[in-house]
Amino acid sequence: MKISDELLNRYINGESTDEEQRFVEAWMQSEEGLNSTLSEEEVSKMEKRIQERFEKTFPLVTSNSTSLTWVKPIKYAAAVALVLVLGITAYRTLKPLDSQQIETFVSWEGHTTKESKRGERPTVTLADGTIVHLNSESQLKFPEQFTETERVVYFEGHAHFDVARNEKKPFIIYTKTSKTQVLGTSFDIRTKAEYNEAEIIVTSGKVSFSDRGDTKNMAILTLDKRAVLNSGKAIQIADVDAEKLTAWKTSQLLFEKATLAEIIKVIEPWYNIQVNVVNSNLLSEKYRLQLDDPSLSAFMDYLSDLGDFEYEVKGNQVTIK
Repeated sequence: MKISDELLNRYINGESTDEEQRFVEAWMQSEEGLNSTLSEEEVSKMEKRIQERFEKTFPLVTSNSTSLTWVKPIKYAAAVALVLVLGITAYRTLKPLDSQQIETFVSWEGHTTKESKRGERPTVTLADGTIVHLNSESQLKFPEQFTETERVVYFEGHAHFDVARNEKKPFIIYTKTSKTQVLGTSFDIRTKAEYNEAEIIVTSGKVSFSDRGDTKNMAILTLDKRAVLNSGKAIQIADVDAEKLTAWKTSQLLFEKATLAEIIKVIEPWYNIQVNVVNSNLLSEKYRLQLDDPSLSAFMDYLSDLGDFEYEVKGNQVTIK
């Protein structure tokens, strides 16, 4: 089977066979689709037919070759048409979509937003079987059912994803700054709003991690790799012990040579408390400890024994002396 103008039109009109549909959808996501070597005449013909059909119903205002603005909300069929156009011409004329356009791509009718408050660590199971462990103060936005071609969610905060494998439907996570794409794997992802950063730690499989605004700025990561996309758009990669760094998802508090200041940043949202340190010299002291789902009192007793300090708890206020 070969990609052709006729095949693309049959697909858009809903006249293609199941086999043809799967073929076109796979092609849209492939390197060949994104870097098509079709002749300029063939590309122009395909793009014209796709655009003519859908611009009659879903008109676009184009300010230049790299900017698209919808004049009315689009439905999934129009989004598919635009994906096809982008798949054919992206390497010639178009830049990656901006944040508003990415949001427009998905029909969020019946979408769900799951938020975790301080002290909460809920688990969410998505329609495809993907399991998401949310850490405190995080937000996951997802549709009740994924589209036929991809599984897209939006996320901010800290979470661990165990993605159900589906080689025909990539799983994509958009954050404010990053895009993560997998077929089926597990990884930790964290956004840091105050630094405009995104961080990912891979616990199994392979992950594509990129700048949301420039997907050419990308890294392919495997087990025990951590990548940080910083505000300067640089992706920094390091070798880590992923199992230890993601122990939180099983309610373990594990620290390896962490300062008291670093520990406080973790336990404040974990227990929904505010920690005040009277002696600031204690903040730079380092600790190594691992506790399995400890209560606040058990954790503070253990930590104070290690640090040889006293503490006091009043309501949600913890004072270290």
